[in-house]
Amino acid sequence: MPLLPRLLLLASLCFLPLHAEPPAAPAPQTTAPATEHPFLEWNGPPQWSKLTVEQAKIDLDHAMSQYRERVRQLENVTDPTYENTFGELANIDENLERLCLRLEVLSSLCNETGQRDAVTGITTTIQQGLDDVLINEKIWKILKKADACEWAKHLTPEQNRYKEQIMDFFRKNGGDLSPEGKKRLVAINQELLALSSRFASNALDSANSWKIVIKDRSRLAGLPYSTVRYLQSRAQEQGFGDEEHPQWLVTAQDGSAYSILARGDDPKLREEIWRSLQTIGRGKHDNAPLIGGILQLRHEKACLLGYANYAEMSADDRMVGTAAHAAEFLQTIHDSIMPAYRQEMATLRRLKREHTGNAEALLDPWDVAYYGHQLYETQADDQKGKLDSYLRADHVIQGMFDIFSGLYGLTVTERPTACIASGSGKTAPEGTIEVWDPAVQYYEIRDTASGEHIGSFYMDMNPRDNKRDGIWMQTIESGSPPRAGHPRIPRLAAICSYTGIGTKTRPTTMSPEDIQALFHEFGHTLHHCLSEVGIRDLSGTNTVLDFVEFPSQINENWVWEREALNRFAKQRTTGRPLPDKLYRSMLASQNFLRANSIMNQCAIAHFDLEVHMNYEKYKDMPPERIEREILAGYCPETTEHAPIPLYDQTHLFVDNYGAGYYAYLWGEMLTTDAFSKFKEKGILNPEVGAEFRRTILSKGNSKPAIELYRDFMGRDPKPDAFIRKLTAPGEPSKP
Repeated sequence: MPLLPRLLLLASLCFLPLHAEPPAAPAPQTTAPATEHPFLEWNGPPQWSKLTVEQAKIDLDHAMSQYRERVRQLENVTDPTYENTFGELANIDENLERLCLRLEVLSSLCNETGQRDAVTGITTTIQQGLDDVLINEKIWKILKKADACEWAKHLTPEQNRYKEQIMDFFRKNGGDLSPEGKKRLVAINQELLALSSRFASNALDSANSWKIVIKDRSRLAGLPYSTVRYLQSRAQEQGFGDEEHPQWLVTAQDGSAYSILARGDDPKLREEIWRSLQTIGRGKHDNAPLIGGILQLRHEKACLLGYANYAEMSADDRMVGTAAHAAEFLQTIHDSIMPAYRQEMATLRRLKREHTGNAEALLDPWDVAYYGHQLYETQADDQKGKLDSYLRADHVIQGMFDIFSGLYGLTVTERPTACIASGSGKTAPEGTIEVWDPAVQYYEIRDTASGEHIGSFYMDMNPRDNKRDGIWMQTIESGSPPRAGHPRIPRLAAICSYTGIGTKTRPTTMSPEDIQALFHEFGHTLHHCLSEVGIRDLSGTNTVLDFVEFPSQINENWVWEREALNRFAKQRTTGRPLPDKLYRSMLASQNFLRANSIMNQCAIAHFDLEVHMNYEKYKDMPPERIEREILAGYCPETTEHAPIPLYDQTHLFVDNYGAGYYAYLWGEMLTTDAFSKFKEKGILNPEVGAEFRRTILSKGNSKPAIELYRDFMGRDPKPDAFIRKLTAPGEPSKP
């Protein structure tokens, strides 16, 4: 969507810390050629050692000056053509986007505390500049004049799609509002950005400050020795206890609290942790009033623009079509999964009764993860730990490349890298690519048939202190296909993870869940790099919210298929393939308590849609009462209400998923439906892969999502395969 991705990116940058100097690596004593504006230039992969906050401020001034001059030129158009109107808008913020994307890489992967104010200042300046276009009456009149020209009826399909997107986007951003309405809309956008940034900061600060110190070792019964030692070392680092008088520190950000909920035998400790976790986003870092403010402003914005509510406004350009259709879809999934969900909960209650010897025992909220883990341990039985010797991280990564290279006609090649210290004045040795950390790898993607370099990506897989946790893909350079005398500009991205891949001499292993997440992010990377769309805002992953996960989620399916597994699941010393017994165990882990997982997603998505569709009904209620009222019948059947994590739910109140959380389940439905075509014709069939690349991966947002889906499947999506998978997971595929 034009300009919108940048606005959303700005909101995310406002609360992330920024750049630390990368560790030095051996490099020749050569002096780098002068680069006046390294955040803005594109002549290959960025020179990360030159990207600092101070440089960002310098480059921002230059980019904003260029941007404002182009805005003035657009305002003065008298004879509109595609090139000087819509074509100009397609590139007007290119340098601002490039600066934002590189800042995002540094703030996520090389961060340093104390830089939040600097980033906020940079992004606020950019936001104001973008707002100048969105509320500019002169530009809107010129665009409407251009839209009415005869030439506008004879554009290429890609240009016409972009023209329609621009016109729709300006209308949704107040193009037809009165001057007073425009002024109020700008104020709403600014207030929303401020509230969302505060919400994210509160959630982060609250989680970072959450801790429980344990002084009695017996309370940690059930945890592995390695976990206990880790908690002890963390405590000592923070000044709690020592080797002679040990204490144990439990925190939220490292996952130790959730580990105790799943494995800790002491129910009183589990209860203490569960109740304490409910305070994240409350108290000193209270997000409750911010939720009310965000919902009120979203509703006001939607009404100002002529929509009944924010959910209808959000669904207007999405694949689902309407908020009512999204709600109907969620209800179908909820009703389909309910029998399996009740059966899973009954099994967990039975386990507790057997474990406690109390035939009348009921599940407490802090019991669900614990007895779920007990059930998993029972089912896994003697297969525990044996998968590790078959899932070496380096083998997984190469196997992933082999699978999708064969499907889509690609060649993936690693290039040598070098890490250069900031301010050193050095450059990477000839033939190497500069990276921000010595452990980062760099790969090129080429089309096998033509040999053409179409994209590249970094892989930053190892944990470190200056990197946020999680796994994600980041766009770094939009690039473009060949056009009118200009060669292709390869697209650039990064796959970032906290799982670790070790070294060539000491490789790590990956869990099936980690592998699934990696395949997912590689899907986003391919969607970005394989785009053949020339207009930046229509290319790659710049699709509607409820379609953008589909090309990545579909990749997850290959993790669980025997024919694909044989590419990477091999015994580390003998090379033997994964035995059938271990394969069945792996599949069992995929489907373990699946109904509970889906019901949790349904609950968050249902709350999200309902509160945005019916704001007037809930506007005077506190968030916890709204949650209880909306989610009756969705939450676990326990002795007391187990709320969804509302007060740190950045997806709903910071990211672009407000009134759109259903997109995760919608994407799974599309994925399961579309993968049935691969299963029918062969999961490694290059003909089906070529068709998927041609109709989906290469097309970005150049067509409405429903048309892209029809181009591949020959029909509209059906939920049947997804529902069958949820209610009857099925048997393992044959070796």
